Amino acid sequence: MRYTALTLLIGFIYIQAVAQHTMQGYISDEKTGEKLIGCSVYISGTTEGVTSNNYGFYSIKVNMLPSWLVFSYIGYKSDTVQFVSAGSNIDIALTQKSSTLKEVEIKASGTFTSSPRMGVLTIPVKQIKQLPALGGEVDVLKVFQLMPGVQGGNEGTSALYVRGGTPDQNLILLDDIPLYYVNHIGGFVSVFDVNAINDIKLIKGGFPARYGGRLSSVVDIRMKSGNSSEIKGEYGIGLLASRIFIEGPVLKKEKTKFMFSLRRCNLDLATRLITRMQSGLVFSAGYTFYDLYSKLTHEIDAKNSLSFSFYNGRDNIFFKQRDPVADGADTFFDFQSNVIWGNTLASVKWNHQYNKNVFGTLTFAYTHFNYLNRVQYEEKYKSDKEVIEKASTSFVSGVNDLILKKDFDYFVSNSFSLKMGAGYTNHQFNPGVHTYRSFATDSAAGSQRLYSNEITAYAEGEFSISPKINTNAGLHFNTYFEGVAIFPSLQPRITVNYNMRPNWAVKTSFVYMQQNLHLLSNNGAGLPTDLWVPATSTTSPQYSFLYSAGLFHTFENKGVEISIEGYYKSLSNQIEFSEGASFFGGSNEWEDKIERDGKGRVYGVEFLAQKEHGRLTGWVGYTLSYNFRKFDNINHGEWFPYKFDRRHYFTIAANYTLKKNIIFSGDFIFNTGNAITLPDGKYPTINEEFKQGIFPGTLPIFNQVYDITYTYSGRNQSRMPVYHRIDLAVRFIKEKKKGTREWVISVYNVYSRENPYFVYMQHDKQKKLHLYQITLFPIIPSFTYVRSF
Repeated sequence: MRYTALTLLIGFIYIQAVAQHTMQGYISDEKTGEKLIGCSVYISGTTEGVTSNNYGFYSIKVNMLPSWLVFSYIGYKSDTVQFVSAGSNIDIALTQKSSTLKEVEIKASGTFTSSPRMGVLTIPVKQIKQLPALGGEVDVLKVFQLMPGVQGGNEGTSALYVRGGTPDQNLILLDDIPLYYVNHIGGFVSVFDVNAINDIKLIKGGFPARYGGRLSSVVDIRMKSGNSSEIKGEYGIGLLASRIFIEGPVLKKEKTKFMFSLRRCNLDLATRLITRMQSGLVFSAGYTFYDLYSKLTHEIDAKNSLSFSFYNGRDNIFFKQRDPVADGADTFFDFQSNVIWGNTLASVKWNHQYNKNVFGTLTFAYTHFNYLNRVQYEEKYKSDKEVIEKASTSFVSGVNDLILKKDFDYFVSNSFSLKMGAGYTNHQFNPGVHTYRSFATDSAAGSQRLYSNEITAYAEGEFSISPKINTNAGLHFNTYFEGVAIFPSLQPRITVNYNMRPNWAVKTSFVYMQQNLHLLSNNGAGLPTDLWVPATSTTSPQYSFLYSAGLFHTFENKGVEISIEGYYKSLSNQIEFSEGASFFGGSNEWEDKIERDGKGRVYGVEFLAQKEHGRLTGWVGYTLSYNFRKFDNINHGEWFPYKFDRRHYFTIAANYTLKKNIIFSGDFIFNTGNAITLPDGKYPTINEEFKQGIFPGTLPIFNQVYDITYTYSGRNQSRMPVYHRIDLAVRFIKEKKKGTREWVISVYNVYSRENPYFVYMQHDKQKKLHLYQITLFPIIPSFTYVRSF
């Protein structure tokens, strides 16, 4: 029976592959040469077609020649090309649409009624720039927070909580390589510079088998490869940050091109000066960050190319102080404190086209995240500044990955495509080490370094069962090794699309996921003191089951798409810090500080309505969701609402092109407040104290201390006030002899709503307990100057 099924499968693939003619090649932007990802290619007069892969490669079969093929990509003019012969690659260059109206086209690709994909959100990068931004700094992750099923954490932060998951359960990929921490200070800005990005999508359900390692979402970001025809660039100056971007061919050769982007925070330029002036040049303090992206791509020949991608980002909170030399003193002190964190990523890729139907990519990569909290001082002689004494204390944590993988795209037929691949990852974890060094001492304490290995393989097919039913189905295999512990898993994935009638579709999906990493979160205000740790023999990997179903409809003549989707997710092997535990202090091992075997259940309904074309574009989204957790030693073992359990989440985003050179945009957000733990009652108590007598031989003194004890109905049973705000922006664009000049004026929180960042309880002078809130962001106007060349 097993051999019969295998024979039938091989026969099916062979029959599908037999066609008279195959047309293949690459699709790119006419001006820049950037490859177009997900471009639709179909036979004219039919709905039969394919889409280009992540490197712009397409392969389509036709029954006769000559034949007309249509190439269609959002934001570009469709092109109909006649093919009269088959053989070598036929590359297609598409032209961007006229910017007369500069209309915003934001597409949630999961709403296509003909696609067997659910919950795939894509936003053209050039449109992300037109939405309002906090401090004028555009953030790709915050734009996704305006979509149903995707929420932010605390106000202003770019962390993603997707369908009840946590930020560590999001697989963030930059050119197919994971990044571990993607936020700058407080999470108010992510590390992603829109100028360096070619394509971005977020998957919140119906995960294809090629993705693995996280439970809640995949954010797949592709860097630009550079302009192959001419040197182009852009620079911008804003209140929060400044940036420069350059791309072009190397030595005027189209076969080799580069991209370089650098963004730097401006805050320290002001804080250094202000703090030095206020202290009389005694100390300086501040904060800064930078993000550096670069990519070099070389086309060896028509079927082979090499690319090198690099990213490096750092945050630095610093304080420096030099104590003034006292009269008659021979020495002085230098003191310095730093909190530094960041990512480094490097990858090399070889793309090879094996034949008309098969495309492969070999990837070798390194990704690293580290966190350092350091305090140091030096005592020096006044005369020659020779160091007499030197001491430092630090806390260090991080994670390193070495990755090797191979991926294949096999275009079997126009109705059947196959993706396969395998990979190996070596993980090295540093859960946290405290060190103290001086001339006389060198000591360290903390958790030991942990090493683990991971082997993955997948097979994923997208095919049509009938003219009305198409499917994406596959298996993701993962084996994880940590010490003597081995965790194998076979994870099935399937999404089925049924076109019940023209422009109407019903979709359903099932996904099983395994995550071999955990994040110990301190639930703080955004510093990256959260610790990445691996699954071990005593702390098992996380697992999830996700079921979803939805109804999708397109109003073809009006350019409006609507969808309603329901989902249920179960989580297992969740971890949390034990009550009162922290990674600072206490026992050395992180496994002594956590609660294990937690469970989660999340369910809800999401609604989305979009208008994609015209002078007025945008969307309306609404999410009704429930999010609960359960641990044996938390909340008496009962289910409790998770911190970011928000019952209602409503958003509106709109863009309006008044004139060719004036564009207005705005968004509105309304959601239920975060779940918090507050007392619901109190009662008086008497604490008895015995103190030793004042004089020797006297009797102990007996005291009765009257106090108030507060009662709690359960964890996270109260709510913060509801959250809402409006953001607005306007762009003034002027064409120059070479490039454009733009002034962007934006206002965050237009009516200055005092939304709570966090709340706390405190007694007043009459010893009455009151609830207070901290608000970080009132109305914040900002401006940015952008010049392209």
